[in-house]
Amino acid sequence: MPTTPPARAQLVAQIGRPLRSPALYVSGGATLDLDRLLVRLPCPPAWDDRRPAVRAAERRARKAYFAALDALYQGQVNEEAVEKLQRLVADVRSTTARHALEHLLRVFGFVRRGAKRPVLVAPSAPCARITVGVPADAWDGDRNRLAERYAWPLEWLQMRRFVAGKTLVIDWYPLAAPSAAAREPVRSLAAARARRYQGAA
Repeated sequence: MPTTPPARAQLVAQIGRPLRSPALYVSGGATLDLDRLLVRLPCPPAWDDRRPAVRAAERRARKAYFAALDALYQGQVNEEAVEKLQRLVADVRSTTARHALEHLLRVFGFVRRGAKRPVLVAPSAPCARITVGVPADAWDGDRNRLAERYAWPLEWLQMRRFVAGKTLVIDWYPLAAPSAAAREPVRSLAAARARRYQGAA
């Protein structure tokens, strides 16, 4: 397991502002920028405080999560998926799941307002090994539990050929908890001009 969080500082520099919602930092591939995987993905919904009453809620959440990542990948929003997500947010009783689902609505809003092009760009070939940074409050030293909790983003990355399939090797590490100063919104004119944002808002 890496002892330092690779690529996190680079991602923050590209984004030009601190995180506004928990996210996964995924990096891997070659050292060349064109061939390197370097993305930030929204965390999937988690029913940490209250399990869903029916499995249908999880299936709806999975479809919404995949639709949000597809919006970032394609640079366009599926409005039907947004409407379904809005209904799901109204139905969900779990606070932790609802917060994550509400963030997916912000992801759709980000793409709708101005992405105009793909935000998540796949490397030239699927990565055989990746490093994944996990929010500090969700860190778990058990690799199997991490893989289970973040199965949806990993599945999506495989579907879109960002990463390899069964042979994929994952190195997990905990992200540092943001300081109070880092939680204050900061805007970077250079980053806004460059439009190099990779990942969810």
